[in-house]
Amino acid sequence: MLITDQGRQIAVSNLGWVDHGSLWRFDAASSRAGHVRLSDAKHLALHDMGRDEFAAVHHFDGSRVEITAHSFASPADVLRRVIVTGWAPKVDDGLAPWPSAISHFVAWLNDRATGAAGYYLISVTGFDAVIATRLETDGVGRVTGRYDGGNCYGAEKARRLRALLGEAAVELYAYGDSRGDREMLAMADHAYYREMPGEGKGG
Repeated sequence: MLITDQGRQIAVSNLGWVDHGSLWRFDAASSRAGHVRLSDAKHLALHDMGRDEFAAVHHFDGSRVEITAHSFASPADVLRRVIVTGWAPKVDDGLAPWPSAISHFVAWLNDRATGAAGYYLISVTGFDAVIATRLETDGVGRVTGRYDGGNCYGAEKARRLRALLGEAAVELYAYGDSRGDREMLAMADHAYYREMPGEGKGG
């Protein structure tokens, strides 16, 4: 993965599982390249945040994830940080706040208590909960190819949402883009649908 700053003068890249918690920085002005160690993570995923900043999602052992923000000019310095352990994101308040336009990232998490694993949204602005399809894993953490708890689609998505809300009195806003959102949209006080190519009407 390679991303560049807005002026396209500096690029940062990682080689996936090969570089682990490190990346390469390329400076067009000086024609120099350098290797930068960010953490001891097993894998980094990079994201362009605009404003000459980028974020790195650090995947450690599956149960621990960190999300850090850096400048292209000085990637070794951490500007912002979110630490996720036990599925609970904690924003490092000692650093700069996250921009309002940046709300979440996708990271791989493995719930050792239930054996469920999969990619989940990690919020840096305060999601209360995430409802998603989980993948089943075996006793050593390998994905079996089966769902844990069923596919979060259609009626199952609506059922999980009802279970989450319980008897709470809420004004529900829902947004969908596929047929799998139809039942959820029907529950909402305010339903918004945007058709995804190839999906057909959701309502």
